[in-house]
Amino acid sequence: MFVYRYLKHRDFEVTYVRNLTDVDNKIIDKAKAESRHFTEVAIEFTKSYQEDMQALGLLDPDVQPKATETIEGMQAMIADLINKGVAYATTNGDVYFSVSKHEGYGKLSKRDLSQLKAGARVEPESNKEDPLDFALWKSVEKQLSQNENEPHW
Repeated sequence: MFVYRYLKHRDFEVTYVRNLTDVDNKIIDKAKAESRHFTEVAIEFTKSYQEDMQALGLLDPDVQPKATETIEGMQAMIADLINKGVAYATTNGDVYFSVSKHEGYGKLSKRDLSQLKAGARVEPESNKEDPLDFALWKSVEKQLSQNENEPHW
């Protein structure tokens, strides 16, 4: 946000984009617990988030795409990362980014991978190749895919 304001102040043409995560495990879990559709919960979370941003005096973005509206683009980007060899699909259909295959990973935080691995752990029942790898795409569990309120692509 500060960089955006600074660049605008310096008369640069800037497009401020802030994505909205309108589907994730927290939203899905809350919807299931309350027997509601996940989009209802997402709308409430989004409204609350936007109110918080306004209360903090943050500028509205020029573009605010929702995750559920950009699925095809995400899938294409993930496929590209797999093709480049920096991401991999597991046997259960999850896709992870391979941290060790990205030469500059940790550079921004000034930490090398050996420092990061010290506190890392593998999630239960994970097919990760490395504890530091992170999910780009989570597959739909077979028993959940039959629930029409469970989002899946």
